[in-house]
Amino acid sequence: MSAVKMSEGSVEVESCKAPLFYRQSEPAEGEAKMSVLLLHGIRFSSENWLNIGTLETLAKAGCRAVALDLPELGRSKSAKAPALVGEPAPAAFLKEVCEQLSLSPAIVISPSLSGMYSLPFLLEHQPLIRAYVPIAPICTEKFTAEQYRSVKVPTLIVYGDQDPQLGEASLRNLSSLTNHRVVEMKGAGHPCYLDDPDTWHKALTNFLETLMSAVKMSEGSVEVESCKAPLFYRQSEPAEGEAKMSVLLLHGLGFSSENWLNIGTLETLAKAGCRAVALDLPEQGRSKSAKAPALVGEPAPAAFLKEVCEQLSLSPAIVISPSLSGMYSLPFLLEHQPLIRAYVPIAPICTEKFTAEQYRSVKVPTLIVYGDQDPQLGEASLRNLSSLTNHRVVEMKGAGHPCYLDDPDTWHKALTNFLETL
Repeated sequence: MSAVKMSEGSVEVESCKAPLFYRQSEPAEGEAKMSVLLLHGIRFSSENWLNIGTLETLAKAGCRAVALDLPELGRSKSAKAPALVGEPAPAAFLKEVCEQLSLSPAIVISPSLSGMYSLPFLLEHQPLIRAYVPIAPICTEKFTAEQYRSVKVPTLIVYGDQDPQLGEASLRNLSSLTNHRVVEMKGAGHPCYLDDPDTWHKALTNFLETLMSAVKMSEGSVEVESCKAPLFYRQSEPAEGEAKMSVLLLHGLGFSSENWLNIGTLETLAKAGCRAVALDLPEQGRSKSAKAPALVGEPAPAAFLKEVCEQLSLSPAIVISPSLSGMYSLPFLLEHQPLIRAYVPIAPICTEKFTAEQYRSVKVPTLIVYGDQDPQLGEASLRNLSSLTNHRVVEMKGAGHPCYLDDPDTWHKALTNFLETL
């Protein structure tokens, strides 16, 4: 019996005016561990990924792989391209492809021409991308080093050492990506994966193993009665074994769970053995349709986070609470200590709404975090929260109000050190 199931299909993308053809592979038995989107160069198509065995290799590695024929190419010739060749295409194009095919978050494999599609998608929609595998793509010069540095997605840069133009230029530009590794394929030209499929498949499967072994990411929603609409969340957990602790990540005004994903906190917590849920608070992020249980700046009913934790089976949770989210976390802390394993306030609002006597009644282990360049909320929250009985303090030097965003490395070190004490 074959270990791989192959199929063909088409997907409708609004801007293309005609369906896009794709080939798909997946494990013959059991669920796929990850999703992969394979793109191609100007003279190629999904047929190349079939012929050299990449579709089969990915399915045998436990992935669902979709090899798309890009607009005006292969068996998608009737579809209209959303941009001229060599110009960055709207990021919405691949976003719609991934949504229609239920691929998010996808590992995106992008050689040559397809860089015009994959790079805008990478830069604008990191949460939809599990990992990125650029193979000497075009258009890398269209974006700045600063834009590349903002990307936290694990990346495998692949090129042939006999590709002195696009290979070397793309490597030079993409080296600004924060979380990347490089594979130089000896003796291979521009379509290096075609020149040496064995080396390509070995490099790819080794990279996939690093993704599978550490962290499992997912998305979902939770119903809370008072909100009238679901609350969106992102979740991370160890890929293998049971989580040791549960963590609830909240966020500030104008931020969302996406920030915890982008700076690597979700990944860090899963690697530390935790199940972490990053919630988009009501009227924020992807929970905009949900009604907030209180006005901004006013303490919300403690029952709100109690219901969230109960619905998501998080109790007792380590609650990480920056800025705005203090209006939710502080009432929860003061009224439901048994549901909280530990508390990590990061310059939260509303600390002045409660008394020193109320804070002294709290026995929950607490890590107070603030930036020394946050003279208002940072210092005020420290002053008020210092009445908590069982607390320690981390002052992040040179960091402002969203100190965890200003210096993710220091933040993650402080957080993991704290977790080790629990």
